[in-house]
Amino acid sequence: MTARYTPTRNSELSDWGVVTGTRPAIYSSSEFSGIVADGTTDDTTAFNSMITSVNAQGGGLIVCRGTGFAFAGTVVLKSNVWVDFNEVPITLGTSGMIKALGTGGTDRSLSGDVAAGATSIVLATGGSDFAAGSIGRIFDAEQTSSGNDIHQELFRVAAVTSNTLTSASCLHHAYNDVTYSGAVELIAPVKNAAVMRARIKFSADGSANIHPMWLRFCEGCYFQDCTVDGSTTGFTTLAMAFRIEQSIDCSVRNCSFVGSPTADKYASGQGYGLVFQGCSYCQAHHFDIVNARHSIVFQEGAVANTMTNLHSVDARISHIDLHGQNAKHNHVDTFHCTGGPLSTTDATRHCGIKIGNTSHDVGDHDNVIENGYIWYERYTESATAGGYGIEILPRSSGNIIRNVLVNGCDYGLRIVNHATQTTYLCADNQLHNVEFRACGTAMLSIDGGTSNIVEDLLLANCTSNGNAAHFDVSKGNRIVFDRCRILNPVAASGVYGIRADTVTGFRALDCDLNGANRGIKFLASASAIADNCRVTNLVESVIFDDGGTSNNYRVRRLVTDGTATPSISNYGTSSGGIVSIADGVVETTVTSAASLPLSIDGSSGSNAIPMDGTTPLSTEGVEICTTSYTPKNIGSIITVELVIPCVSTATATNVVGSIFRSTTCIGTNSERVPTTGATSGTSLRVVGEHTTTSLSAITISARCGPKDTAVLTIDSLLGTTSIPKMKIRESLAG
Repeated sequence: MTARYTPTRNSELSDWGVVTGTRPAIYSSSEFSGIVADGTTDDTTAFNSMITSVNAQGGGLIVCRGTGFAFAGTVVLKSNVWVDFNEVPITLGTSGMIKALGTGGTDRSLSGDVAAGATSIVLATGGSDFAAGSIGRIFDAEQTSSGNDIHQELFRVAAVTSNTLTSASCLHHAYNDVTYSGAVELIAPVKNAAVMRARIKFSADGSANIHPMWLRFCEGCYFQDCTVDGSTTGFTTLAMAFRIEQSIDCSVRNCSFVGSPTADKYASGQGYGLVFQGCSYCQAHHFDIVNARHSIVFQEGAVANTMTNLHSVDARISHIDLHGQNAKHNHVDTFHCTGGPLSTTDATRHCGIKIGNTSHDVGDHDNVIENGYIWYERYTESATAGGYGIEILPRSSGNIIRNVLVNGCDYGLRIVNHATQTTYLCADNQLHNVEFRACGTAMLSIDGGTSNIVEDLLLANCTSNGNAAHFDVSKGNRIVFDRCRILNPVAASGVYGIRADTVTGFRALDCDLNGANRGIKFLASASAIADNCRVTNLVESVIFDDGGTSNNYRVRRLVTDGTATPSISNYGTSSGGIVSIADGVVETTVTSAASLPLSIDGSSGSNAIPMDGTTPLSTEGVEICTTSYTPKNIGSIITVELVIPCVSTATATNVVGSIFRSTTCIGTNSERVPTTGATSGTSLRVVGEHTTTSLSAITISARCGPKDTAVLTIDSLLGTTSIPKMKIRESLAG
């Protein structure tokens, strides 16, 4: 069969999405013998014969004509053949699918370990059959408890020197030569094949390993403007609608999948929308998925793949799923995910975004998910429904989620240990600019368990909006809330805006807890820090609670609104804690109100302050200064300095000064006063210290008297500058 014509202008190719600059021949399916295209007759054999014929002639574009196509078996795509189904309906039988399948080669052992980030791959032997531009697959057989081969990726060879292959890009995984039998195979991929405008339905249930649209061992292939409709009631074993497996630089564009509308329809491995499986540098753009078990899945070592503009509705288990099999460096950008399971059976474990899997215990690493929303209207309709907006499971690390709105789930963010993963860490994950809105049970469910598996978690610029519980974390290490805030809080007695329970190295920085029931609580969290946090308009007046077991914490520069007396709970039952409301040093000066000159007769009453080895009493001497002072911080040092510039006497004696906090003496001093007469004298300086334990006002006073029956005179011989003064200085202890 010869081509109908060969286009000469790029504009003639635009409808098919053919790469600019190529000049494929164009064929019509109606001109190939054996193709019935009546929608009933099985066209599998004839269709494959047509593809083989076009491939043999160097490739081209096949434009399909007819009423419909029925495929009982597999339509096999070949290199350089584009098939435009032209929206002619397609019906797949039990084994029906459209598939491009390249071939793998003989495994070549590595001569040593290959590190992540490397570009040089040294084989133990061979390599002469590789060339620049070849596609290789590097892998090892590292097995987990669930038996997953988790390290694999495809790479393009840039150069070959003896038995050394140079990859055109850095490798994403590390590969172990001896322990896990690291190896490389030469791939003979299907290249530059495509399917466009396919409209697929089913005449029967597909078997578990039948994937309607499947690329494996492919390079530069794509599906475009295709629809897989699995909504027929009763079909329960539809596998993965679109599957890109062990391929490189392939894509899915403007495609959609509709699964069964019946609740709890798909079992494990069934009813997935799009799966990136062990593939590298592949892409999906503008994808609509309804009623899938998992809408988008990255699994089995998938690396550096990209998903943009996802619209997912009513996923049964998860909308965006990194499946716990070492998916790495993948990127999801711009997504709109709405609804959840149709029954509470699956609702209790549903996730909007899930990273990791309890059945695949290797986690997912260094992926980015950003710019979208998870909107659970369905969860607001049933008090028994559940689910998580975002879930990060053990062993997953280095992942970033940013610019996301999570609405209406039971838990906004969940990170907990599991019975089978009690010691696996969940480390170095970050959430930036994530808003958790109207969570049914709690905004956060973060519990590292007895092994404290949550480490180095950062929530930055995150918002709790319309929740009763807010930034609450248990059992972890180095967890940071940075510039987080609370909006429209729901009243809940005793609930804190920030609560850290058994967290080592906890940090809350520049957080705004306006309107929460209470402020901040540290419970059994050593060396925790809260810095520059705003605790205003609290329903209850407790701005901080140290739980009685949080030693050496620092709460610095708390911002209060001053509308109510702030309260601190349990302070003093932990050791080494500091609570600071005012930053830096606070100073105030109290000038004596006594009338000068003031005469103090030691022989009268208790005016004398005897130097007899006992601590001065608050009833001894004469009061010189007094004031009520409200501490600005808890755990700070209040230093009180009394200065009496001029004391005279007609009979030599000692002048004694004492400083009191309420009735407790906190400082005393004496100076020898010789016989001076009325025109001379000496000065007295007394210093006392007090460590604050609450924010309640305290009375600070200073008293003065002779040590015996002599008469002292306090005067202002140097003018107003010589009036006795008491300077109060409050500063942090550490």
